[in-house]
Formats: sequence, structure tokens, C-alpha cells
Amino acid sequence: MNGSSNVLVLGVTGQVGKRVATNLKRRRANFSVGSRRKANLEELANQFGSSRFIDLDDPRTFDEALKNVSSIFLITGYTVDMLVQSKTLIDAARRNGVKHIVHLAYSAESMTHTRSFSPGIS
Repeated sequence: MNGSSNVLVLGVTGQVGKRVATNLKRRRANFSVGSRRKANLEELANQFGSSRFIDLDDPRTFDEALKNVSSIFLITGYTVDMLVQSKTLIDAARRNGVKHIVHLAYSAESMTHTRSFSPGIS
């Protein structure tokens, strides 16, 4: 399951991550998908070719997951916890020689209890 891959795609159980992985597979790119659910790794490997265990809540999983990875596609929500996860992963990526990161963050009304306010913007 943990093959030699250049791109690590996270968030493949969602719509955007799944599309990214599907397009990479169609193009026969060298990539793997990451999951925090060990029970899903075999199914994801069968679907996409290669999978890696990575739990964004457990930075101890990062170094193993980032072996031989040159690029990461990371999709997260826009919460304080997810910002911390992203920062920790980006630090680990730098430490492990990852050269490129595409980080797509999204926000939904249900994710936050506060509203942003920008003066002059209505």
C-alpha cells in the first residue's frame, strides 16, 4: 500500500479530493492517497493504486506518510483546529523535503459560530 509516490492527495473521501485523485489516476500520475482511517487503506489502494496512513490530529504519523513525497494536495476546513493541523503538516513537509503544496481551504456557515467583519464591505 505504501508505494513510491510523488504526490500525496488528502481528502479523497470528499468530492474535491476524490476528483483530484481520479484525474491523477486517469493521467497515470505517480501518486498515493492518504487516510486517517486504517480500515479504509486497502479499499483506497484498490481504488487509486496506493494509500498511506496519515492522521492530521497525530503529527507522529507525518514522517512515514511523507516518505518519497514531493507534492501534497491538502484540503481542509477553515477552523482553528484545521489551521493548526495544516501548519503542523506543512512544517513536517518542509522537514521531509516536500517541494509543492496545494492547500485548498473551505468555510461553511455550520463550521463557525462567529462572523467575519470587514469595514467598508457590505
